[in-house]
This record gives sequence, C-alpha cells and structure tokens, in this order.
Amino acid sequence: MKKFLLFFATLFAVTFVHADNDGLLKAIKGEGTVMNSRSGSFSFGKETTRPIMRKANNLEVVNEKAKAPVVMKAGDGTTIYGELCYTSLWEVDEDGVLDWGVYSFPASANTSVTPHYTHTSIQANGGGAYHNGKLYFTSYYEGPVDLLYLYFCVLNVETWEMEQQIALATDTYSSIALDMTYDPISRQLYSQSYVDETGNDYTLSIIDTNTGKATTVAALPRMSFIACDITGQMYGVRYSDGMFCKIDKTNGSVTTVGSTGVSPKYIGTGTFDSQTGKLYWTTTSAITDQSGLYEIDINTGSASLISLFPNEEMFTCMYIPRPENEYRLGDIQAFSANFAQSTTGTISVTAPSTDAQGNAIDGNVTVVVYDNGKLLFSLPAAPGATVSKEVTLTEGVHQLEAMATHATVGKSTSKQLSVFIGTDGPAAVGNLTLTKGENNLATLTWDTPSTGAHGGEIKPNLLYYNIYRMPENKLVGEDIDGNTWSETITKELYREYSYKVVGYYKGVQGDSIVSNEVAFGTPFEVPYTLGFDDFNSLLDCIIYNNNDDSGYWGWYQSTQCAAYRYDTFNDADDWLVIPAVKLEAGKTYKLKYKAASYGGFLYPESMEVKIGKGQDIEDFTATLVENKQYPHDQLQEYEAVIENINETGAYFIAFHATTTRGEYFLFVDDVQILNGPSADAPGLVEELVITPAPNAALATNISFKAPSKTFSGSDLSEITSINIYRENELIKSFGATTPGAALSFEDTGAKQGLNNYKIVAANSIGEGNPAEVSCWAGIDVAVAPTDPVHTTTDGINAVISWTAPAQGVNGGSIDYSKLTYTITRNDNVVVATGVTATTYTDTTIDTTDGQKNVFYNIAAVNAAGTSAQAKTHFLVYGAPYSGEYHESFKNGAVETRPWVIEIVKESINPSIPAWQIVTKGENPVIDAQDGDNGLVTFTRNTPWASSRIISPKLTAGDIKNPVLTFWMYHYYNPLDIWSTDQDIMQPEVLIDGKYTNLTEKPILLINGKGWYKYEIMLSELVGDKTFQVAFCGTSGSGYNIHLDNIALVDVLDNDMDITAFEVCERLAVGTSRNIEVVVRNHGAQPVSSYKVVLYRNGEAWKEVAGNKTLAFGDEETISFEISATVADAGSNQTYYAEVVYDADQDKTNNTTESKSVTIPDAGLPAVTSLVAAETLNGIELSWEEPASASENGTVTESFENMEAFTITDFGDWTLADIDALETYGISNSSTESGIYEYPNAGSQMAFQVLNPGKAGITGKAWIPFSGNQMAVSFASVGGQNNDWLISPEVEGGQTVSFYAKSASVYYGEESFYFCYSATDSAVTSFKPVTNIQYAPYDKWGKFSFTLPEDARFFAINYVSTELYALLIDDIEYISKNPMLLELQGFNVYRNDQLLNNQIVEDLVYTDNNGITAGETYTYRVSTIYDKGESALSNAVTVIASTGIESMEYLPIIFVEGNTLYIKNAADQHIAVNNVNGISYYNGNIDSDFFSMSLQQGIYAVSVNGVTSKIVIR
Repeated sequence: MKKFLLFFATLFAVTFVHADNDGLLKAIKGEGTVMNSRSGSFSFGKETTRPIMRKANNLEVVNEKAKAPVVMKAGDGTTIYGELCYTSLWEVDEDGVLDWGVYSFPASANTSVTPHYTHTSIQANGGGAYHNGKLYFTSYYEGPVDLLYLYFCVLNVETWEMEQQIALATDTYSSIALDMTYDPISRQLYSQSYVDETGNDYTLSIIDTNTGKATTVAALPRMSFIACDITGQMYGVRYSDGMFCKIDKTNGSVTTVGSTGVSPKYIGTGTFDSQTGKLYWTTTSAITDQSGLYEIDINTGSASLISLFPNEEMFTCMYIPRPENEYRLGDIQAFSANFAQSTTGTISVTAPSTDAQGNAIDGNVTVVVYDNGKLLFSLPAAPGATVSKEVTLTEGVHQLEAMATHATVGKSTSKQLSVFIGTDGPAAVGNLTLTKGENNLATLTWDTPSTGAHGGEIKPNLLYYNIYRMPENKLVGEDIDGNTWSETITKELYREYSYKVVGYYKGVQGDSIVSNEVAFGTPFEVPYTLGFDDFNSLLDCIIYNNNDDSGYWGWYQSTQCAAYRYDTFNDADDWLVIPAVKLEAGKTYKLKYKAASYGGFLYPESMEVKIGKGQDIEDFTATLVENKQYPHDQLQEYEAVIENINETGAYFIAFHATTTRGEYFLFVDDVQILNGPSADAPGLVEELVITPAPNAALATNISFKAPSKTFSGSDLSEITSINIYRENELIKSFGATTPGAALSFEDTGAKQGLNNYKIVAANSIGEGNPAEVSCWAGIDVAVAPTDPVHTTTDGINAVISWTAPAQGVNGGSIDYSKLTYTITRNDNVVVATGVTATTYTDTTIDTTDGQKNVFYNIAAVNAAGTSAQAKTHFLVYGAPYSGEYHESFKNGAVETRPWVIEIVKESINPSIPAWQIVTKGENPVIDAQDGDNGLVTFTRNTPWASSRIISPKLTAGDIKNPVLTFWMYHYYNPLDIWSTDQDIMQPEVLIDGKYTNLTEKPILLINGKGWYKYEIMLSELVGDKTFQVAFCGTSGSGYNIHLDNIALVDVLDNDMDITAFEVCERLAVGTSRNIEVVVRNHGAQPVSSYKVVLYRNGEAWKEVAGNKTLAFGDEETISFEISATVADAGSNQTYYAEVVYDADQDKTNNTTESKSVTIPDAGLPAVTSLVAAETLNGIELSWEEPASASENGTVTESFENMEAFTITDFGDWTLADIDALETYGISNSSTESGIYEYPNAGSQMAFQVLNPGKAGITGKAWIPFSGNQMAVSFASVGGQNNDWLISPEVEGGQTVSFYAKSASVYYGEESFYFCYSATDSAVTSFKPVTNIQYAPYDKWGKFSFTLPEDARFFAINYVSTELYALLIDDIEYISKNPMLLELQGFNVYRNDQLLNNQIVEDLVYTDNNGITAGETYTYRVSTIYDKGESALSNAVTVIASTGIESMEYLPIIFVEGNTLYIKNAADQHIAVNNVNGISYYNGNIDSDFFSMSLQQGIYAVSVNGVTSKIVIR
C-alpha cells in the first residue's frame, strides 16, 4: 500500500511506501482510514441540469422517434410553483449570485416567472416534492472527486422557515434523486434515486422524511419525472424515448401508455393538480433545446405545450398547493370492522355515491383504509358500493381510518374506528385503597371491574390479580382472587409504600393501577452515617433508573461504596435515595459525603444532591449541592448545609447522577448527616485575614470582624464571646462583642511551620460554625526558581539563567540575602554550589567521544532546606553527523547518539517510558521492519499524553537532495474500541530550538495495517545547517506506535518509478478488469512530460500520457482496461508496464516485472470440423456437432451460471448452515439498514452467490477472481461461523484447487478447513484433509489439496469468529458423475466478431453481410450449451472472389418457413433435389423471382450448375 501526505510548506515533501510480500509497491491515494472508498468524479450536475456557458451545438438528442410537430394547448392559468435550478440569465449575472429559490408561473401562454423566496440554501438540485405546506428536497455540491456536502431539507413554504437541514454522509448517493413525488394514498415520499456515484443506474426508492435516507423499492428506468395522482397511481415519462408510463410502486415495473411526442433533456419535474386532475410537466426538448411547460393527457400520453419559458428556466419540486382539508368527494357512507375476538376479521367500507354537493359522479372511486396511520389496503369501488376485505391484524388496539378518492373529483373526509383485536384483559380495579393496621399490617381493598380494558366482555368471577409492592416493584402477591389482600411490613426502615394491582382474564393482562402511599417504619435519628460497607446497605436505598437505560446505581465491591455505572448512549438520569432521617423544624444540619470519578479528569462524572419530604423523584424539590463534576479518582469529602426545615418529620436525600453518556463510574461513600448550629446562633466571622510576622519571626497576625448575621442570615443582635484556637487549643477569648466590630490578635506563640486556627463566635443560643485558617510561621523553604533558560553561543559552553523564587512553598518568608543556588547537570555532575547570582556558565562539557545531550537542574537553598528543582530544556553538544545517516536500533540499541526523549504533555503514569528502544514491538506484537531485532516504540498511556524522540544533530553535508526516510507500523482493529484515530505521530524538524511540522497533518496509527515507508524532502536543509529530526507521539490509550530504519539519504534530480502494478491473475470470457499502474516522481525536480506504456505479449499495446505535474513523492494512477472475448479463451496474455521519461537518471526502476493473465475456456466440447465454401448466396459455413456434446468430467466451478444472490440453489453443490446465525452485510451508509441492499443480504445463510456489479458494490475488495460472480460466506453475528460448501460426488485421489480471499485487511485473515467424506455428504461425515487454513486479505490465494483415494465428497468449512467474509472462486475438480450438457446452438465469428444476432440452430450458416471482393475472412464457430459457451472451433480462411455489390445481381437463395425463394434467376436453369436424389423441380424460369413450397428436409438447390444446400424445418 502507499499513501502521500500534504506538506507543512513548499520546502518539504513527503511520501510513504508499504512493501508487500512479493516485493512490489502497492499504492492508494488519500489520508485517513483505508476503507472501501469510492473514487472518480460524481457527475450528476453534468447530466441533469443545463450547463452554464454551454455551446450552441451541445445538443443531446435522446429520441429520434419523437420528432412529431409539437402540439400546442391553452392553459387554464393555474399558478404552479417550483424550485428554480437554471435560467439563462445566470450566464450574464454580473454579481455571480445564483438566485436559487421558489418561483411561480401561470399555466398559460407566454408564461412569466415570479420569485417568492430566494436563498442560497434553497438548492433542490437533488430532487424534491411538496406535501401539506412543506417542500422536501435534497441539496448537494459536487467536488472534484466526491460530494462536498449533501443535505436533506424541509422548507415550510408558508413561513419560509427551513425546519430541517440534515447532513447526510457524502457517499449517500441514493438520497440524490432525479425527481420526487408524494403519494397521498400510502402517505410516503417516493424518489427516483441514483444507485451510486456513476449516475448510470436508477431505482424507485422511499425517502424517510425524518432522516432523508432512501430505501430502495426496485430498479426503475430513468424517468424525466415521477408523479402520483390523488388515487396514488404513479406516472412518469421515460427519459430514453419520451414515452408516458404507468409505474407500479411495489416493484418498479413500467406499463407504457403512449408517446408524449417530446424528447426530454436535462432535468424535469411533474405534478398533478389535485383539483382538476391535470398533469403538468416541465422539461427541455432535446430537439429544440428549449424548455417549456406541458400538459400530459394521462389516457393517451400525448404532451401539449402550454408555453415556453422566457429565459430557458428549469425547475425541480414542481407543485400546486391545494388546501389539505378540501373535501370535494362525498363522505364514506359506512365503515365497520368485525373481528369477533379473533385476529382475522373483515373490514367493510361503503363508498361515497356523490360528490360533496350531492351530484352524481362518474367512474369508480378508490376506497383506502389505514391501520395506525399506515396504509392497510386500497380497493376500487363503484359509487355507493360496499367493499370488504379480510385482513389479519396483531392483538391489541388498532386505530382504523377510511377515506375515498376520485381521479377528478378529489377526496372525501375520513372516518375513524377504534378496534380491539383478540381477547380483552380486564379494566383496572376500582377504589383501590391501602390502609395501615396494627403491627404494620398493610391491607389493600378494591372493587372488581365488570368490563374489559378496551370495552370487551369479561366474566368478573374469572378474574385474578398480581400485586406488586412499590417502589421496589416487587411481586408480593400472585394469582390473587377476591377483593382484599394483606401483608405485614417487617422492615423497620422508614419507607412510603404503595401497591400496584394488575388484573388478568383468561391469561390476558389488563390495565393496572397504583394505590395511595402510606408510610411504614421509623426514620433514622441524627447523627446518621451510611458507609456502604456491604451490599445490604445499598438494599436500604431506593434506586431509580429514570431513563430506563443500561446506566444504574449499584455497589462496587473492591472499594465498598455506592457506584453509578455509565451508559454508552444516554446521559445519566439515575437517583440514589438514602434512607429517611428525622429533621426538626428550625434547626440546621450538615451533610457530608465522599465522591470520586473512576479515571479522574479523563472521565469526570457529574452529580447533584437533592432533599425532599417524599421518596419519589418529584418530591425532591430542594437542592443541597448544585450539579457539578467530580474530576478526581480518589475519594474527596464534600459538605453541604441543610437548612430551612419548616416542618419536623422524615426527609429523604437523593444523589442524582447526571453524567454525560459514555463516561465511566461515579463513586459515593461515607454519607453523614450531622447536627449543625441553631439558625439563630452567630454566623462566621467576617473579613478574616492572617499573615506571618516579618523577618521570619515565630508569630502570626490575625484580624477579622465579629459576625453581623446569624447562621440563618438574619441580623445578629448579640455576641457573648469569640474564641481563637490554635491546633484546638484556646489561645485567645474575646468577651461580649458588638456584632460587626473589628478585632485583631498577634499570636506570639506560633511554632516553626504550619499553624492551624479556628475562630468561633457564640451568643445565648449557642456557638456558631468555626472559621478555619492556616499560616506558616518562621523561615520557609523557597519554591523552585522559575524561567530556566539554557543557551549556547559557541556550541561548547552552556549558559544557564533563571528567575529567583517568588515566595516560600507555604506562603512563608524567605531571606533573599542568604539564598544560594545549586546547579546539577543531567550526568549527575554538580556543576556549581553556593551560586548567589541568577546566571551561570558551564565550561566543563566533554564531547571528545561524540555528541552529548545536556540539560540542568537548578535548586534554591536556604536554612529551611532545598527547593524543588527547575529543569532547563536540553541542548545537544558536539559535532553533527554529516551527509547520509542511518539508525535502525539494531539489537535494541542505538548506533548513533544521543537520541533524546522530551515530554510534551505529562502522563498520569510517568513510570511507563513514553519512548523505548526495544528488540520486539508489543501491543501490537511486531518484529523489526528490517529483521535486525531492534525498533523504537511510543508506548500507549494516558489519553493525550504526548512526547518526542529526537535524533542526534545532523547536517546534509554533501547530500544534494536530502530526504528523511523512516518506517512506521500501522495497525487498525475495527472490533476494538481502543483502536481509534487518537493515536497519532507527528514528524518534525528541530532548528535553533524551534520545531516545525514536516507533514500537514499528524500520521494516524490506524491509517493502514503493516509497515509503511515515509519519505520527506528536506530541500531547505541543504548544506551545513545543523538540525535534528523529531517524532512526536500522542496517545489515545489505544496501541503503541512503532518506528524503524530512520535515515537521511540523497535522491536524484530526475527519477520516475513505478510503485504499483496491479494485474488480475485470471480473466473470464465476457468480463473486463483494469490494470492499474501507479507512477511516482522519486526525483527532486518536478516532472510533467512522461507516459506509461503497457506491453502485451512482449509488444507495446497501449500508452497513456501523464496528465499532471508531479512534485517529489507525487503519484498518478494510470488505468488500462483489458477484456476477454471467446476468441481469447484458453490463452495466456503477459503484461508489463514501463514509465517513459526522457530525463530519467535511473531507468532501472522504470519497468515492472511481467504478469500473466489466464483466460480459461469453459472446458466445454468445441467444434473441430468447420469448413467454408463460397456460393452464390455468400460464404457458406458448415460443421458437425462436437463429438462429446453429452458429457464432460472436468469442472471449473466459477458460479457464473448460478442465480445471483441465491443462498439455496447451488446446483449440484450442497450447503449447510450449522451455526444458524444471521450474518453481517457489506457496509453502505446510504441505506437505512446501513448495508448494501440486495436479495438475502444479512440473512441466515451458509454461502451466497455474490454478484458485486448487480449489487452496486464497487470496492476492489469485492472483485471476483475471474468472472462476475463468486461464492461468499459472511461472518455470523454474535458467534463463530460453521458454514459448509459441499461438492457433488467426485473421484478420490485427485487434486482439488480453488481460490480464496478474505474480504478486508482490517478484520484479518478468514479461517477455514478443507474436508473430505468417504461416505456421504452429511456434515458429520467429513474429516479435515489438513490443518486450519487462512485466506489472504490483500490478494486472491490459490489453495490445492489432494484427496484420499476413498474420498467421495469434499467441502470448504468456514470457521472464523466475528470477522467479515470468506470469498471462494474457480473451484477445479473432476466430477464422479460427468456433467450433462444440453446443446442449444452455435455462434459464428468472422475475424473474431460475432455475426449472428440469435443462436444458430443449424449446422450451416451463410455470410452475405458486407463481403468485399479480394478481402480475406477468417471464420470460427463456438458451441452454446446450457452451461455456457465453448471455445472457438478450428479456423477457416476465405478470400472472397465476389463482392457484395455484384452479389446483388446474382441469384439469391433463401428460405422463409417452408417456402424456397430464388431472386435474380430469370432465364436460369434451376434444379431442386432432396438428399435421396428425388427431383422436385428441373427447368428454366422466366421470372426474376421464383418460389415453391417444400416439405421438411434437406435439399440441394442448383442454379446454372452452382449447388447450395438448404434446410426446410
């Protein structure tokens, strides 16, 4: 594989190459994950809309038959709307603004176009349709290779508000339409959609108006428009011939009505007027190249021109808005449904007999019935007639709706009918009441229901009930009859209980109802502690999974605490309600709890804490702790005040998890509820300030204001005392104090170090909460110096500077006059001590034995101790490596020094080295690229942790064109959630302390699989400029990044090479493949004049000139199409390619190796007896049937003659799906299902005959080995495959061969067994011939196995687990029961061109088509069997003596039916005899035209002595 990346600047160029097993270089363009990607230009705009700046002769005459004079018709003036997609005014629009939008025009002569709403977002170039005040349309923009954007839009045409604009995947081509229409009967939006990016095939599809995605109904020939009338009948005009057609919405079949007389060109659109039934059409005539508005007669198909558009306007989304509540048909007269408690019943509807005004109507109406809003059926009915239909519905409630439509009158109102299907369950019990008796006895009473939940009949004496205790929703009573039930609540825990009663009748569940709530038990007293020390403590809590997802509260055993576990797709809405506690009115309390997030800041969990009088979610109306994150992985304690308790009683506290989806675990532990101060006690002291005494004295200064407010926030009226404590020891007490008074105190007894203080105010009610503060006394250890700088001016001596510490580490004093510094080098040499300045020069660096990596640590020292160190950046000292350079990390060591590791972003686990030089790569496990037992690895670690590995100093030296090369191992596993695009590597160059990216984007680890070579041009660094290369890895916690073979090399000025040459191994007759040649500029100079020559069988066959200028590393892929005809059958063709560039300095890499393409014949008996003779009628060929036309034992099964997509009919082969699981499909984001949709896709199967072309699958991975079809076994969903493809009976001892391939590199190699059976074809009878086999993923692999002598059957057993698909093709074997052949006829070839239009059933053929005297003609015939076409016969060559011109005046003999005719035979002697010599005519004729009837047989006809053979059938 091969890819190229864009550069940071024009000074750098980059390429990377993957060496595959056979030494060839394979290439794929692009950036990002390599998947099944489309290529080529998507040309919708070119074929659907008129090109701006088109030439006058750019006419596209589609239908030569549609040249009748245009019929004109006067319109009725109806106002029609549409989205303008072209006008000739745009070609002269000086502003260059395309006025896309909604316009109107009257259906009348000389129509005019009026804008209503224009905006750049109203670009319905992907088709659209109107319904009920809204315009649904698709908008796209085509880039040079793919779609740049694709939107499905919903525009409200009454308010002009864009209600939806859904971005679709830019390969969702099926959502782009030629036209759309809304079907008022099925209430669905239909489209004629594209199949893929080629724009060559079309389907009838249904658009989901909520998502914009299309679901294919069936293939449909291209239509100029599609439109449904009020009865739901779909119509269209076929684009190829202008024929007006009816379209079956269920299967896409087309019934021709008649010719419109118009040849459509470019895009078109059509719509019905629901009020008049008229059908309007806008299109451009291919004959006149003029656009116009037409009305189509739906009975004949004839189109009449109402008006040409004034400026060649073209429209999409044409519509005529009519009120949805316009009911012009009379009402449905009767609507009933009779199901009699069965799921099958009859629905009857009596159609309207008149229009809404009571007038009689002509013709049938269509009665339509819907079930829960979806079409159930529609039937034609005479006016006033009753139609009935038996239907089967599911059990339950069904909302039925009936309406009627008439093609010209319109629609009726609808009638509604609610029907319950099946046996009815009981209605909810009445008067359900819960009471509390002595000894905590809970008693339920209720009234028995008398009717069903849906009005059905029930027998009350047969009812029984299940009873659930809430909130646990625990089943506590089962199959209960009667009207009362009791249980004793044994739990002392305070809990509000209610009960749910569910009724049953004949096993059918009815409605349920929940009783009133009653409190049982006693709340806990304060202080209260809940430690979650065991699982039972969690059972005392109430847990609500409010959004009913997979996230929930539980007990985490390893840390013994409560924990919320994440949901991947939903934000948390989960409640943990702890047992109730008793709180007293007027008092305050303190809530304490510990919380943490698993993973800390990586997965920060969120939670709020609430309080309420009840235990239900709606009861928690007060918030104790606002919603917040807990971004730490160790439990930390949090506090909250519980206040404003207005009523003494039981209260519940709830921990409400609100974490966003996909995080991890939230922990809660050690919940405490403690008594707090009285609400009227003093609040905290105010404006509290504490400072250390100057000059590092052992004292502190404390100042504050006395509280002015009570704890509850009211004005404070008295203070009886304020006490100051140090380390819980009273050191100062102020007596009665005025609230708000300023106070201060100097603590001269402070100790050296940190001193902790509490200050508490009290009044006659009691003490308030303490204010706490800390302060350092005495001398403090300095913080680390800041701003460390490491420079050099001569490359020999290091200059280090820094800024003095700003303060002590604890906020204490430091004496700068006594502060010194210690400087330590990274080789553990203490360079200097006692330094008083903030700069120092190190002159002791020794580079005599090579380059040295140097950095320094600087520490401040005083009497209190030594500060933390400040670390400088590194610099490398010593002479650089000059010229070509190479480091391969052989045997896990470096040969060049130093390689430096620099941390860019620290890891949570710094103990794991970021970069390591290793002998073998891990995670994924991989050997060195060059096999020398050494490579360098960036180790996966904390997400977003980042570091560099940096080379020694280098200079280009004598290198003229310096190129950096390195190898990187890429890895991707789509089944692993850790294999993401977050693991990246950025190559850089370091010059004068500055890093510059060498690639425009970082290189993704997942961008491929295997070792890839990168090459980066460093033209800016020619000469003696010193630099280092760096590789910066960033971890996404996925997989390690492996590098190897880092080098600086010289490249030539001019060097073109071929990096990939892809040729198929085998090519079936009637198919084609592309040979792809990837050429690359591997020279420093840009290249433009080059070409690629493809040689076939040693001779230059085709050549293609390059069409772009290639800079270093740029590639171009040149494709050559090859195909195989029956004339090629049985041959081998050898190809090689050469890139030709005159200035190339190295032509040894210009030519590929030769590759052979085998074109097999079908192995069918061929004619060997062909002879030719020239007769009066032309050149007559005759032959005998092949000698062995009845049987043939050697078989090559290529699956070409099997039905595409079958999973059952494999002819003589047997299939066995032992795993019986559904299978994966082939990914396709343009379908609602997410896979390519073709018959049996994703079904439970063993093997399937896959035809990728018919399925619209274009990826290279799915190209069959030789033909158009192959056998494929798809991976089973949720388990291991056990799928069998079992042969017909075969000869033992033979060698069986076949080709196999895995579908995708990203899922790995598929595994299978090759087995045999000596008895029968039952799966249990088979034994493996060899060990398990693995199919390659990069190319088709040939497998050959020799069967034991007693073998009667062989089988391929697919056994992979959760991979993708195993592809099988061209199985060659000898059948035990030779194949029976049915000879169907022959094909005749002249100079390898097929002559006959239909199969020749005779053993004779006369060629009189275009014969020229003197020309040489070579003839061969092939034999057509039910199993295919044989190879060609022996060749016969004829030199024509008479040309076709002179033959026109010679006698001509021919047969029609049982009559012989002879032309141009006047005055000629004619004799007609059968094969037995019996004469039927002998004589001269005087007419130019002779005829006679003959019986069935073979006859010799002689004209003037020249005899021909004829056959009468």
